[in-house]
Amino acid sequence: MRKSLFVFASISLIALLASCSGLFPAQGDATIVIQLGGSASRALSDAPFPALPVLSSYRITVSGPGMEAVTYTIPGSSPSFRASIPAGPQRTIELYAPVDWAATGLAYPDLIATFPSLVKAYGASSTLDLSAGKTLNVAMRLEVAETKILLPDAVNDAYLLIVDSVLNPGTPLSNYYSFWPDADFEFDRYGRLLISSESPIRILNNIESENETTIDHPFQVTSMAIDYFSNRMYFLSSSQIYVSDFKSGTALSANVVLKPAGASIEFQGLAVDGNGNIYVSSVIDNISGLLKFSITTPENYRFTSKQELGIANLTIKDLAVKDDQLYILASENGWSGSTVHHGKLIEVRLDDLSVSRVLGASSGTYPENPTTQFYGPQRFLAIAPRKLIIADEGLLVDNVDIDRVIQVDIPSWTIEMIGLEGQVNFFKTYSVC
Repeated sequence: MRKSLFVFASISLIALLASCSGLFPAQGDATIVIQLGGSASRALSDAPFPALPVLSSYRITVSGPGMEAVTYTIPGSSPSFRASIPAGPQRTIELYAPVDWAATGLAYPDLIATFPSLVKAYGASSTLDLSAGKTLNVAMRLEVAETKILLPDAVNDAYLLIVDSVLNPGTPLSNYYSFWPDADFEFDRYGRLLISSESPIRILNNIESENETTIDHPFQVTSMAIDYFSNRMYFLSSSQIYVSDFKSGTALSANVVLKPAGASIEFQGLAVDGNGNIYVSSVIDNISGLLKFSITTPENYRFTSKQELGIANLTIKDLAVKDDQLYILASENGWSGSTVHHGKLIEVRLDDLSVSRVLGASSGTYPENPTTQFYGPQRFLAIAPRKLIIADEGLLVDNVDIDRVIQVDIPSWTIEMIGLEGQVNFFKTYSVC
């Protein structure tokens, strides 16, 4: 997925301003209250689903400077959450809520096809200052926090496979949605799947049903990104950037986004952050690089060359914004025997587009250590908390085709899992002679 990697199905968690009558938190503590259920905060109330999926539990973690992180786990049926927390600045509250799809099917047998079946969990995060002795409501909106993994096979009948995890695929579901090698897919904040391979763009609640919405567009879309805060979709087509708004579960027609004067938009690589800034692979003054600009003030832009990013000889394949950082997949492409087979993952600061970390690079024709280096990273494939799920493909020295999925742990900045080798042919960037 070319994405503003991390994303969500909308659940409004309305704050409950509670009285502390009869409740006296310890000195130095503050009390937080979150309303989790009830008619006042019906989850997914603005999403195109008729009911709330059954949540198996809520895992609530609170962390911040000068305190040890504390985690609470409560049943998914809990109407609210209340706890005393050490007071102080920058207290981060994170909520993670797995979906119980079996229970959802039993509760809503006639509606199950309308739910976003690829969602594994919803989540939310809020950072605030807590004053000692005070009770504070915490307003949070759940969005999609984790999804199943989509494996595009752009060679064998152009279809998508769905698996549960990198190491435990289970039984893949074969759904023969057309998927071209240069196409893209994305999740909106509700957890619906968007596929750009066909015209119109398809928006699917449940990939096993015919329940879908469409965005009409006459040309092939090669990259998509979702602004979860504004509920907008951006996409690349024919060297133009387009934007489409989601309202009441439907998608409006797309409009052209004005880009900075003199900028040419590349074929692949698009992301957007929560402030409405667009990140796109671009060329300015015959220099290839990464462009950042706002949809409202495109003349105020920032540009960093591929040379500065350390990818002068590589191609940007995918972009994603996640946890207030930009992630770039870059790789070398071409025919076997005529190109190197390597690439890298780059973490970039959103403010100045400077490189903060690099992972998986190799200096030789092939990766010297395939367990820590990439052959050719191509796409982000799923959403997961503090993880990046990446399609990696290339060739071995003896012309053996490589197609695998790599899971990167963001905090430790390591490749922690490699799996699903040979499940599909992905995008067939490298051709076997």
